[in-house]
Amino acid sequence: MPLSYPADELLRDQAFFLRSKNTSDPSSDDASILRTRIADLENEVQQVKAQLGKAKGINDAMWDNIVQRIIFDDKVSQSSGEVGEDDHERKRKRGRT
Repeated sequence: MPLSYPADELLRDQAFFLRSKNTSDPSSDDASILRTRIADLENEVQQVKAQLGKAKGINDAMWDNIVQRIIFDDKVSQSSGEVGEDDHERKRKRGRT
């Protein structure tokens, strides 16, 4: 799922990083802007961690489902005495020599 990065936020971030320290006059406004930006980034990190947790949960559930299906299919084929295609191919190939 691609994350969106709005154009206005990109431009604001670009202006912040491209701004030279010599050209900007030091003021208390800069400190408040930085605190706000830090808070925004911390919130974004929390959101990304939450999304990662959800994705991990989905991945784990899918993995467990696939493993359980493979184990179940293997048990069913063993109990019914079926010969898999690989076993059949091996027996057929051995018989050719």
